[in-house]
Amino acid sequence: MANRFLSLVTAAGLALAAVACDSGPAAPTATNSIAVASLGATVQGTVGIGNGSSAMSDGVRALASVGGAKVSVVGRTESTTTDGSGRFTLRDVPTGQAELRFQGSGIDARLEIRDLAEGQTVTIEVQVEGQKATLARPDDHGSETSLRGRIDGLNGSELQVSGRRVVTDGSTRFLDRQNTPTTMGAFKVGGMVQVEGISRPDASVLATKIKQEDAGDDAGDDAPGIAVNFVGSITGTSPLIVAGRTVMTDSNTRLLDRQNNPISMGAFKAGDMVEVEGTSLPGNNVLAKKIKRQD
Repeated sequence: MANRFLSLVTAAGLALAAVACDSGPAAPTATNSIAVASLGATVQGTVGIGNGSSAMSDGVRALASVGGAKVSVVGRTESTTTDGSGRFTLRDVPTGQAELRFQGSGIDARLEIRDLAEGQTVTIEVQVEGQKATLARPDDHGSETSLRGRIDGLNGSELQVSGRRVVTDGSTRFLDRQNTPTTMGAFKVGGMVQVEGISRPDASVLATKIKQEDAGDDAGDDAPGIAVNFVGSITGTSPLIVAGRTVMTDSNTRLLDRQNNPISMGAFKAGDMVEVEGTSLPGNNVLAKKIKRQD
């Protein structure tokens, strides 16, 4: 009787082992499938209390004083809390369109982010007040600018276009050549783009719109009469050569140092980094409205 019982136990154990062995190869496949399906976009940035016009630093301090804010994706389980500097990072955010929710002391606001692509990192600055959330824009240097050129590099939510850093956020519109909405993932290094946005103190551009241009356009050349704005190194002073382009001046050209003080043409030296704003001329030349020294 004992031998029969032992045989039954042994047989049952072998059967379980066989089932485990048969199911072994399937487990890694299921795990890998889940990992791929959960990949989404990353949304990061800074949150402060305000109505969209107050200084961001003041808003961050105000938010920190009430314990920060919880940031989550509506309809999802992903959430995080802002740190003492108002920063947050949300990963695996659904692609396409997502709604962020900001909750804290006296705050319960929502903000819609569009055109999120898989693997994309979007950086935003948000002002929250009561039930209102607004994408913050820099106040201290808000001049509109337009830039056209080839994409030199891509890094998350940023591009390098003709040597200039272009930053995108949740409100940036991405368009293809037919003006159809697209995503950041559609842009490739070497592609021609037209950028419209706001100049920032560090000479970068916060893009409001980035549009693909025809690949057959001349490399880096702007059609005559197009407004241009770029940053580059001076490689020659007679004539003035910046980022490979001849920069011409006239009596209306403003020459500025880093603090926006007027200077003379003789103050610019080979190797200096400058920002040029002006109008394109034939032959890849530029008539400058402003030449400003950069760090």
